[in-house]
Amino acid sequence: MTSKKLYWAKWKENIRRRGWTFLFGFVVLLFLIPISGLIELNSLHNAMSHAMLSAADAERVAMYEEEMRQALAGRIGFSEMMGIYGLAFAVLFAVQGFSFLFDQRKMDLYMSVPVSGQKRFLLIWANGIVMFAGSYLICLLAGWGIGAAWHVMSLEMLAESMLAFLVNTLAFIAMYQVALLAVMLTGNVLTALLGSFVLFIYEPVLRMLYGALKSSFFVSYCSADQRRLEAAPLFTPLSGYLNFVDGIRYENGMFVRYLADEYGNASGGWCSALAKESGLLLLSCLVTGLLVYYLFRRRKTESYHNAIAFPAWKPVLEAFLLTPFSLMAALLVSNMADDKEFFLFAGGVAGILVGHALIQLVYERDLRAIVKKRGAAAVAFLLTMLALCIFRFDLAGFDNYVPRADKIESVSVTLESDYSSFGYANLETGSMRTGLPDRLLTRMNSKEPETIA
Repeated sequence: MTSKKLYWAKWKENIRRRGWTFLFGFVVLLFLIPISGLIELNSLHNAMSHAMLSAADAERVAMYEEEMRQALAGRIGFSEMMGIYGLAFAVLFAVQGFSFLFDQRKMDLYMSVPVSGQKRFLLIWANGIVMFAGSYLICLLAGWGIGAAWHVMSLEMLAESMLAFLVNTLAFIAMYQVALLAVMLTGNVLTALLGSFVLFIYEPVLRMLYGALKSSFFVSYCSADQRRLEAAPLFTPLSGYLNFVDGIRYENGMFVRYLADEYGNASGGWCSALAKESGLLLLSCLVTGLLVYYLFRRRKTESYHNAIAFPAWKPVLEAFLLTPFSLMAALLVSNMADDKEFFLFAGGVAGILVGHALIQLVYERDLRAIVKKRGAAAVAFLLTMLALCIFRFDLAGFDNYVPRADKIESVSVTLESDYSSFGYANLETGSMRTGLPDRLLTRMNSKEPETIA
Protein backbone atom coordinates (compact mmCIF):
# COMPACT_ATOMS: atom_id res chain seq x y z
CA MET A 1 0.00 0.00 0.00
CA THR A 2 2.82 2.36 0.93
CA SER A 3 4.61 1.61 -2.31
CA LYS A 4 1.45 2.32 -4.33
CA LYS A 5 0.86 5.62 -2.53
CA LEU A 6 4.48 6.58 -3.10
CA TYR A 7 4.21 5.71 -6.78
CA TRP A 8 1.17 7.96 -7.29
CA ALA A 9 2.82 10.70 -5.28
CA LYS A 10 5.82 10.52 -7.63
CA TRP A 11 3.46 10.55 -10.59
CA LYS A 12 1.87 13.79 -9.39
CA GLU A 13 5.31 15.22 -8.64
CA ASN A 14 6.45 14.39 -12.17
CA ILE A 15 3.38 16.16 -13.59
CA ARG A 16 4.23 19.28 -11.55
CA ARG A 17 7.89 19.17 -12.56
CA ARG A 18 7.06 18.88 -16.24
CA GLY A 19 3.96 21.07 -16.07
CA TRP A 20 5.45 23.95 -18.07
CA THR A 21 6.20 21.69 -21.05
CA PHE A 22 2.71 20.21 -21.02
CA LEU A 23 1.10 23.64 -20.68
CA PHE A 24 3.29 25.02 -23.47
CA GLY A 25 2.35 22.13 -25.74
CA PHE A 26 -1.34 22.56 -24.97
CA VAL A 27 -1.28 26.31 -25.64
CA VAL A 28 0.48 25.82 -29.00
CA LEU A 29 -1.98 23.11 -30.03
CA LEU A 30 -4.88 25.27 -28.86
CA PHE A 31 -3.73 27.96 -31.26
CA LEU A 32 -3.06 25.54 -34.14
CA ILE A 33 -6.46 23.82 -34.06
CA PRO A 34 -9.39 25.77 -32.55
CA ILE A 35 -8.11 29.34 -32.37
CA SER A 36 -6.58 29.59 -35.85
CA GLY A 37 -9.56 27.62 -37.19
CA LEU A 38 -11.97 30.07 -35.61
CA ILE A 39 -10.08 33.03 -37.08
CA GLU A 40 -10.01 31.60 -40.60
CA LEU A 41 -13.62 30.39 -40.51
CA ASN A 42 -14.77 33.81 -39.35
CA SER A 43 -12.80 35.48 -42.15
CA LEU A 44 -14.24 33.16 -44.79
CA HIS A 45 -17.75 33.52 -43.39
CA ASN A 46 -17.51 37.32 -43.58
CA ALA A 47 -16.27 37.06 -47.17
CA MET A 48 -19.19 34.77 -48.00
CA SER A 49 -21.65 37.18 -46.34
CA HIS A 50 -20.29 40.09 -48.42
CA ALA A 51 -20.60 37.96 -51.54
CA MET A 52 -24.23 37.19 -50.74
CA LEU A 53 -25.01 40.86 -50.06
CA SER A 54 -23.46 41.89 -53.38
CA ALA A 55 -25.65 39.36 -55.18
CA ALA A 56 -22.73 37.18 -56.18
CA ASP A 57 -23.50 34.02 -58.10
CA ALA A 58 -24.19 30.77 -56.28
CA GLU A 59 -20.92 29.29 -57.50
CA ARG A 60 -18.89 31.91 -55.66
CA VAL A 61 -20.86 31.41 -52.44
CA ALA A 62 -20.38 27.64 -52.73
CA MET A 63 -16.65 28.24 -53.19
CA TYR A 64 -16.49 30.01 -49.81
CA GLU A 65 -18.45 27.20 -48.17
CA GLU A 66 -15.98 24.70 -49.61
CA GLU A 67 -13.03 26.72 -48.34
CA MET A 68 -14.57 26.78 -44.86
CA ARG A 69 -14.86 22.99 -44.81
CA GLN A 70 -11.32 22.63 -46.13
CA ALA A 71 -10.00 24.98 -43.45
CA LEU A 72 -11.63 22.92 -40.71
CA ALA A 73 -10.57 19.57 -42.20
CA GLY A 74 -6.98 20.78 -42.46
CA ARG A 75 -6.93 21.36 -38.69
CA ILE A 76 -8.83 18.42 -37.25
CA GLY A 77 -7.70 15.82 -39.81
CA PHE A 78 -4.42 14.65 -41.27
CA SER A 79 -1.97 17.47 -41.87
CA GLU A 80 1.73 18.25 -42.08
CA MET A 81 1.15 20.72 -39.26
CA MET A 82 0.47 17.85 -36.82
CA GLY A 83 3.62 16.07 -37.96
CA ILE A 84 5.81 19.10 -37.28
CA TYR A 85 4.04 19.78 -33.98
CA GLY A 86 4.45 16.13 -32.95
CA LEU A 87 8.16 16.23 -33.75
CA ALA A 88 8.83 19.42 -31.78
CA PHE A 89 7.04 18.27 -28.64
CA ALA A 90 8.24 14.68 -28.88
CA VAL A 91 11.80 16.00 -28.59
CA LEU A 92 10.84 18.48 -25.86
CA PHE A 93 8.99 15.91 -23.74
CA ALA A 94 11.75 13.33 -24.17
CA VAL A 95 14.67 15.62 -23.31
CA GLN A 96 12.95 17.46 -20.47
CA GLY A 97 11.29 14.37 -19.02
CA PHE A 98 14.53 12.43 -18.68
CA SER A 99 16.79 15.43 -18.07
CA PHE A 100 17.61 14.03 -14.61
CA LEU A 101 19.90 11.58 -16.40
CA PHE A 102 22.14 14.52 -17.27
CA ASP A 103 22.44 15.97 -13.74
CA GLN A 104 24.37 14.39 -10.85
CA ARG A 105 22.29 16.05 -8.13
CA LYS A 106 19.00 14.96 -9.69
CA MET A 107 20.33 11.46 -10.29
CA ASP A 108 21.29 11.12 -6.60
CA LEU A 109 17.85 12.37 -5.59
CA TYR A 110 15.99 9.98 -7.88
CA MET A 111 18.12 7.01 -6.87
CA SER A 112 17.41 7.72 -3.17
CA VAL A 113 13.64 7.31 -3.69
CA PRO A 114 12.40 3.70 -3.16
CA VAL A 115 10.84 3.39 -6.62
CA SER A 116 12.18 0.80 -9.04
CA GLY A 117 13.83 1.90 -12.28
CA GLN A 118 11.14 0.10 -14.28
CA LYS A 119 8.32 2.02 -12.59
CA ARG A 120 10.20 5.32 -12.83
CA PHE A 121 10.75 4.83 -16.55
CA LEU A 122 7.11 3.85 -17.16
CA LEU A 123 5.86 6.83 -15.16
CA ILE A 124 7.89 9.44 -17.03
CA TRP A 125 7.43 7.78 -20.42
CA ALA A 126 3.66 7.45 -20.07
CA ASN A 127 3.16 11.01 -18.82
CA GLY A 128 4.47 12.44 -22.09
CA ILE A 129 2.06 10.32 -24.15
CA VAL A 130 -0.94 10.97 -21.89
CA MET A 131 -0.38 14.71 -21.93
CA PHE A 132 -0.05 14.83 -25.72
CA ALA A 133 -3.15 12.70 -26.30
CA GLY A 134 -5.14 14.59 -23.66
CA SER A 135 -4.22 18.01 -25.05
CA TYR A 136 -4.91 16.86 -28.59
CA LEU A 137 -8.32 15.44 -27.65
CA ILE A 138 -9.38 18.65 -25.85
CA CYS A 139 -8.37 20.78 -28.85
CA LEU A 140 -10.07 18.36 -31.22
CA LEU A 141 -13.32 18.64 -29.25
CA ALA A 142 -13.02 22.43 -29.41
CA GLY A 143 -12.48 22.17 -33.16
CA TRP A 144 -15.64 20.08 -33.49
CA GLY A 145 -17.57 22.70 -31.54
CA ILE A 146 -16.31 25.51 -33.76
CA GLY A 147 -17.13 23.54 -36.90
CA ALA A 148 -20.64 22.86 -35.62
CA ALA A 149 -21.13 26.54 -34.71
CA TRP A 150 -20.24 27.56 -38.27
CA HIS A 151 -22.37 24.75 -39.76
CA VAL A 152 -19.47 23.07 -41.56
CA MET A 153 -19.17 19.98 -39.37
CA SER A 154 -20.50 16.60 -40.54
CA LEU A 155 -20.56 13.02 -39.29
CA GLU A 156 -18.08 12.01 -41.99
CA MET A 157 -15.67 14.75 -40.95
CA LEU A 158 -16.04 13.70 -37.30
CA ALA A 159 -15.21 10.08 -38.12
CA GLU A 160 -12.23 11.06 -40.27
CA SER A 161 -10.90 13.38 -37.56
CA MET A 162 -11.09 10.55 -34.99
CA LEU A 163 -9.12 8.30 -37.34
CA ALA A 164 -6.60 11.11 -37.78
CA PHE A 165 -6.42 11.49 -33.98
CA LEU A 166 -5.45 7.83 -33.60
CA VAL A 167 -2.86 7.86 -36.40
CA ASN A 168 -1.40 11.24 -35.37
CA THR A 169 -1.07 10.05 -31.76
CA LEU A 170 0.64 6.88 -32.98
CA ALA A 171 3.02 9.03 -35.06
CA PHE A 172 3.78 11.16 -31.99
CA ILE A 173 4.57 8.05 -29.92
CA ALA A 174 6.92 6.80 -32.65
CA MET A 175 8.71 10.17 -32.81
CA TYR A 176 8.78 10.32 -29.00
CA GLN A 177 10.53 6.94 -28.93
CA VAL A 178 13.14 8.08 -31.44
CA ALA A 179 13.86 11.19 -29.38
CA LEU A 180 14.10 9.01 -26.25
CA LEU A 181 16.60 6.81 -28.05
CA ALA A 182 18.80 9.88 -28.57
CA VAL A 183 18.39 10.79 -24.89
CA MET A 184 19.43 7.32 -23.72
CA LEU A 185 22.48 7.29 -25.96
CA THR A 186 23.78 10.67 -24.82
CA GLY A 187 25.02 12.30 -21.63
CA ASN A 188 23.91 15.93 -21.88
CA VAL A 189 21.16 18.07 -23.37
CA LEU A 190 23.25 19.35 -26.30
CA THR A 191 24.19 15.89 -27.57
CA ALA A 192 20.64 14.68 -26.95
CA LEU A 193 19.28 17.41 -29.23
CA LEU A 194 21.96 16.77 -31.84
CA GLY A 195 21.29 13.04 -31.61
CA SER A 196 17.55 13.57 -32.13
CA PHE A 197 18.26 15.69 -35.19
CA VAL A 198 20.54 13.03 -36.67
CA LEU A 199 18.16 10.14 -36.01
CA PHE A 200 15.26 11.93 -37.69
CA ILE A 201 17.15 12.90 -40.85
CA TYR A 202 19.58 9.97 -41.23
CA GLU A 203 17.41 7.69 -43.38
CA PRO A 204 16.06 10.42 -45.72
CA VAL A 205 19.60 11.81 -46.16
CA LEU A 206 20.95 8.36 -47.06
CA ARG A 207 18.26 7.96 -49.69
CA MET A 208 18.96 11.37 -51.21
CA LEU A 209 22.70 10.72 -51.13
CA TYR A 210 22.26 7.37 -52.88
CA GLY A 211 20.24 9.00 -55.64
CA ALA A 212 22.72 11.88 -55.97
CA LEU A 213 25.64 9.46 -56.39
CA LYS A 214 23.84 7.47 -59.07
CA SER A 215 22.76 10.63 -60.86
CA SER A 216 26.30 12.05 -60.82
CA PHE A 217 28.16 9.02 -62.16
CA PHE A 218 25.80 6.70 -64.06
CA VAL A 219 25.08 7.75 -67.64
CA SER A 220 22.03 5.49 -67.98
CA TYR A 221 20.53 6.55 -64.65
CA CYS A 222 16.96 7.87 -64.87
CA SER A 223 15.52 10.20 -62.25
CA ALA A 224 12.37 8.09 -62.19
CA ASP A 225 14.41 5.59 -60.21
CA GLN A 226 15.03 8.24 -57.54
CA ARG A 227 11.31 9.02 -57.40
CA ARG A 228 10.56 5.34 -56.88
CA LEU A 229 13.15 5.17 -54.10
CA GLU A 230 11.68 8.23 -52.38
CA ALA A 231 8.19 6.72 -52.59
CA ALA A 232 9.31 3.56 -50.77
CA PRO A 233 8.11 3.32 -47.14
CA LEU A 234 10.24 5.15 -44.59
CA PHE A 235 10.98 3.63 -41.19
CA THR A 236 11.79 7.08 -39.78
CA PRO A 237 8.41 8.19 -38.34
CA LEU A 238 8.47 11.88 -39.28
CA SER A 239 9.46 11.36 -42.93
CA GLY A 240 7.08 8.43 -43.32
CA TYR A 241 4.16 10.35 -41.84
CA LEU A 242 4.78 13.44 -43.98
CA ASN A 243 4.96 11.29 -47.13
CA PHE A 244 1.71 9.61 -46.14
CA VAL A 245 -0.10 12.89 -45.46
CA ASP A 246 1.15 14.34 -48.75
CA GLY A 247 -0.99 11.84 -50.67
CA ILE A 248 -4.26 12.63 -48.90
CA ARG A 249 -6.82 14.69 -50.81
CA TYR A 250 -9.88 16.40 -49.33
CA GLU A 251 -12.89 17.79 -51.14
CA ASN A 252 -15.79 19.56 -49.46
CA GLY A 253 -13.97 19.05 -46.17
CA MET A 254 -14.05 15.27 -46.49
CA PHE A 255 -11.47 12.70 -47.53
CA VAL A 256 -12.04 11.63 -51.12
CA ARG A 257 -8.99 9.74 -52.34
CA TYR A 258 -5.37 8.89 -51.73
CA LEU A 259 -2.82 9.81 -54.38
CA ALA A 260 0.49 8.03 -54.63
CA ASP A 261 1.73 10.77 -56.95
CA GLU A 262 0.66 14.09 -58.42
CA TYR A 263 -1.02 12.42 -61.40
CA GLY A 264 -3.63 10.69 -59.27
CA ASN A 265 -2.20 7.21 -59.38
CA ALA A 266 -2.74 5.36 -56.12
CA SER A 267 -0.42 2.54 -55.21
CA GLY A 268 -2.88 0.15 -53.59
CA GLY A 269 -5.29 2.91 -52.59
CA TRP A 270 -6.18 4.57 -49.30
CA CYS A 271 -6.64 1.46 -47.18
CA SER A 272 -3.31 0.05 -48.30
CA ALA A 273 -1.49 3.33 -47.61
CA LEU A 274 -3.14 3.71 -44.19
CA ALA A 275 -2.38 0.11 -43.20
CA LYS A 276 1.20 0.39 -44.42
CA GLU A 277 1.93 3.64 -42.58
CA SER A 278 0.18 2.48 -39.39
CA GLY A 279 2.14 -0.77 -39.51
CA LEU A 280 5.43 1.05 -39.94
CA LEU A 281 4.61 3.40 -37.07
CA LEU A 282 3.70 0.45 -34.83
CA LEU A 283 6.89 -1.35 -35.82
CA SER A 284 8.93 1.77 -35.11
CA CYS A 285 7.25 2.12 -31.70
CA LEU A 286 7.96 -1.50 -30.83
CA VAL A 287 11.59 -1.62 -31.99
CA THR A 288 12.66 1.75 -30.63
CA GLY A 289 10.63 1.27 -27.44
CA LEU A 290 12.38 -1.99 -26.59
CA LEU A 291 15.75 -0.48 -27.44
CA VAL A 292 15.07 2.63 -25.33
CA TYR A 293 14.08 0.56 -22.30
CA TYR A 294 17.10 -1.72 -22.73
CA LEU A 295 19.47 1.27 -22.87
CA PHE A 296 17.76 2.87 -19.86
CA ARG A 297 18.35 -0.27 -17.83
CA ARG A 298 21.96 -0.65 -19.00
CA ARG A 299 22.88 3.01 -18.67
CA LYS A 300 25.33 3.78 -15.86
CA THR A 301 24.38 6.44 -13.31
CA GLU A 302 27.60 8.40 -13.90
CA SER A 303 26.99 8.69 -17.67
CA TYR A 304 26.26 12.41 -17.29
CA HIS A 305 30.04 12.98 -17.44
CA ASN A 306 30.16 11.87 -21.09
CA ALA A 307 28.74 13.21 -24.34
CA ILE A 308 27.83 9.62 -25.25
CA ALA A 309 26.47 7.47 -22.42
CA PHE A 310 28.02 4.27 -23.82
CA PRO A 311 31.72 4.92 -24.55
CA ALA A 312 32.11 1.69 -26.53
CA TRP A 313 29.60 3.00 -29.07
CA LYS A 314 31.49 6.21 -29.79
CA PRO A 315 33.60 4.92 -32.70
CA VAL A 316 30.64 3.06 -34.22
CA LEU A 317 28.45 6.15 -34.13
CA GLU A 318 31.26 8.29 -35.52
CA ALA A 319 31.78 5.95 -38.46
CA PHE A 320 28.04 5.96 -39.23
CA LEU A 321 27.97 9.76 -39.16
CA LEU A 322 31.28 10.40 -40.87
CA THR A 323 30.78 8.20 -43.94
CA PRO A 324 27.69 9.94 -45.41
CA PHE A 325 29.05 13.34 -44.36
CA SER A 326 32.29 12.77 -46.28
CA LEU A 327 30.39 11.47 -49.32
CA MET A 328 28.28 14.63 -49.37
CA ALA A 329 31.44 16.71 -49.04
CA ALA A 330 32.98 14.82 -51.97
CA LEU A 331 29.95 15.50 -54.18
CA LEU A 332 29.85 19.16 -53.14
CA VAL A 333 33.53 19.80 -53.87
CA SER A 334 33.37 17.82 -57.11
CA ASN A 335 30.37 19.79 -58.38
CA MET A 336 31.90 23.13 -57.37
CA ALA A 337 35.15 22.31 -59.15
CA ASP A 338 33.38 20.58 -62.05
CA ASP A 339 35.86 17.74 -61.67
CA LYS A 340 35.09 14.08 -60.96
CA GLU A 341 38.67 12.96 -60.54
CA PHE A 342 41.05 14.65 -58.09
CA PHE A 343 38.55 17.02 -56.46
CA LEU A 344 36.06 14.22 -55.92
CA PHE A 345 38.42 12.20 -53.74
CA ALA A 346 40.01 15.31 -52.23
CA GLY A 347 36.54 16.45 -51.15
CA GLY A 348 35.98 13.09 -49.48
CA VAL A 349 39.23 13.40 -47.55
CA ALA A 350 38.36 16.96 -46.52
CA GLY A 351 34.98 15.76 -45.31
CA ILE A 352 36.65 13.06 -43.20
CA LEU A 353 39.03 15.56 -41.59
CA VAL A 354 36.42 18.21 -40.87
CA GLY A 355 33.77 15.75 -39.71
CA HIS A 356 36.21 13.87 -37.47
CA ALA A 357 37.34 17.10 -35.83
CA LEU A 358 33.76 18.25 -35.18
CA ILE A 359 32.65 14.90 -33.77
CA GLN A 360 35.66 14.58 -31.47
CA LEU A 361 35.15 18.10 -30.16
CA VAL A 362 31.55 17.20 -29.31
CA TYR A 363 32.63 13.87 -27.81
CA GLU A 364 35.63 14.94 -25.75
CA ARG A 365 35.73 18.76 -25.85
CA ASP A 366 39.47 18.40 -26.21
CA LEU A 367 41.59 19.26 -29.26
CA ARG A 368 44.02 16.47 -28.48
CA ALA A 369 41.30 13.88 -29.03
CA ILE A 370 41.27 14.80 -32.75
CA VAL A 371 44.74 13.32 -33.11
CA LYS A 372 44.54 10.56 -30.51
CA LYS A 373 41.30 8.85 -31.55
CA ARG A 374 41.62 8.14 -35.25
CA GLY A 375 40.23 4.60 -35.56
CA ALA A 376 36.69 5.50 -36.55
CA ALA A 377 37.97 8.13 -39.00
CA ALA A 378 40.17 5.49 -40.64
CA VAL A 379 37.20 3.14 -41.05
CA ALA A 380 35.05 5.95 -42.44
CA PHE A 381 37.86 6.88 -44.84
CA LEU A 382 37.99 3.33 -46.21
CA LEU A 383 34.20 3.15 -46.56
CA THR A 384 34.10 6.55 -48.28
CA MET A 385 36.83 5.72 -50.76
CA LEU A 386 35.22 2.35 -51.50
CA ALA A 387 31.83 3.97 -52.14
CA LEU A 388 33.34 6.67 -54.35
CA CYS A 389 35.23 4.07 -56.38
CA ILE A 390 32.10 1.94 -56.82
CA PHE A 391 30.13 4.87 -58.20
CA ARG A 392 32.89 6.74 -60.01
CA PHE A 393 34.24 3.70 -61.87
CA ASP A 394 30.91 1.82 -62.00
CA LEU A 395 32.34 -1.27 -60.36
CA ALA A 396 28.81 -2.68 -60.03
CA GLY A 397 28.30 -2.49 -63.81
CA PHE A 398 25.20 -0.27 -63.66
CA ASP A 399 25.73 1.34 -67.08
CA ASN A 400 26.66 -1.98 -68.70
CA TYR A 401 23.61 -3.88 -67.50
CA VAL A 402 21.21 -4.85 -70.30
CA PRO A 403 18.22 -6.97 -69.22
CA ARG A 404 16.97 -9.78 -71.42
CA ALA A 405 14.02 -8.82 -73.60
CA ASP A 406 11.79 -11.54 -72.12
CA LYS A 407 12.36 -10.06 -68.65
CA ILE A 408 10.97 -6.62 -69.58
CA GLU A 409 7.24 -6.04 -69.27
CA SER A 410 7.06 -2.45 -70.57
CA VAL A 411 9.33 0.50 -71.36
CA SER A 412 9.28 4.28 -71.68
CA VAL A 413 11.64 6.39 -73.79
CA THR A 414 12.37 10.05 -73.11
CA LEU A 415 15.09 12.67 -73.31
CA GLU A 416 15.34 14.22 -69.88
CA SER A 417 17.60 16.98 -71.16
CA ASP A 418 14.84 18.12 -73.53
CA TYR A 419 12.35 18.26 -70.69
CA SER A 420 14.79 20.32 -68.65
CA SER A 421 15.60 22.67 -71.52
CA PHE A 422 11.98 23.33 -72.50
CA GLY A 423 10.53 23.60 -69.01
CA TYR A 424 8.61 20.30 -68.90
CA ALA A 425 6.08 21.58 -71.44
CA ASN A 426 2.94 19.51 -71.75
CA LEU A 427 2.31 19.35 -75.49
CA GLU A 428 -1.21 18.01 -74.98
CA THR A 429 -2.54 21.05 -73.10
CA GLY A 430 0.13 23.67 -73.75
CA SER A 431 0.66 24.13 -70.01
CA MET A 432 3.87 23.89 -68.03
CA ARG A 433 4.19 20.81 -65.85
CA THR A 434 6.65 19.29 -63.43
CA GLY A 435 7.16 15.80 -62.08
CA LEU A 436 8.89 14.09 -64.98
CA PRO A 437 9.78 10.94 -62.97
CA ASP A 438 6.10 10.30 -62.19
CA ARG A 439 5.19 10.95 -65.81
CA LEU A 440 7.74 8.39 -66.97
CA LEU A 441 6.54 5.74 -64.57
CA THR A 442 2.85 6.26 -65.30
CA ARG A 443 3.34 6.19 -69.07
CA MET A 444 5.66 3.20 -69.27
CA ASN A 445 3.18 1.45 -71.55
CA SER A 446 5.05 0.29 -74.65
CA LYS A 447 4.98 -3.51 -74.81
CA GLU A 448 5.95 -4.05 -78.43
CA PRO A 449 8.73 -6.65 -78.83
CA GLU A 450 10.49 -4.51 -81.45
CA THR A 451 10.65 -1.52 -79.11
CA ILE A 452 11.92 -3.60 -76.20
CA ALA A 453 14.51 -5.34 -78.34
